[in-house]
Amino acid sequence: METQSKSIRMAKINDPLKLLGSFLGKELSQTPKVFWLWELVLKGQDFARFIDIGTWRGNLSFYFHLFCLERNAEFYTFDTRRKWGLDLSELKEKLEFGKHFKQMDIFQHIEEIGNLIKKEGKTIIFCDDGNKPREFNTFSPYLKVADIIAVHDWNTEVPPESVKESCLKHNLSEIYSKECDEEGMIRIFQKA
Repeated sequence: METQSKSIRMAKINDPLKLLGSFLGKELSQTPKVFWLWELVLKGQDFARFIDIGTWRGNLSFYFHLFCLERNAEFYTFDTRRKWGLDLSELKEKLEFGKHFKQMDIFQHIEEIGNLIKKEGKTIIFCDDGNKPREFNTFSPYLKVADIIAVHDWNTEVPPESVKESCLKHNLSEIYSKECDEEGMIRIFQKA
């Protein structure tokens, strides 16, 4: 029995899909290494705005919001559902998280989000909603030189071939490849 429990624990540790991270004690739909990866990416960038596509519970989005507050950068988060209010609502309310959240179908507001991306200064966009390949391919054309686009669920919901054409057409190169491999679920691209 002890051997079986140990092997189950080891399987969870070795499978990023089965081991979820948390932020301020609230569960994420991300690996535990997600913050390590984003710290590497964000601390090395002088960015003007962060656009989060797919708020869900809002716990990773709240992390991005806090990072933007610290950097005096704009923050936007979009989702078709309004789920985030269930977790950390008092703290999120105090820090005005709701002012940065828009509940909407992003594909009905492509131009609005595209105009945010095109604004002066570096934009970082994270595709993590219901159709990640479509999100990536829809918003890639709006990227400026040095802008960054990242996608979650790489090799599960997002096969590499689903974004290959956009990468070629819009001159996007993968960055932080080794670190993304270690994190296990995210891929990050930058426009040259």
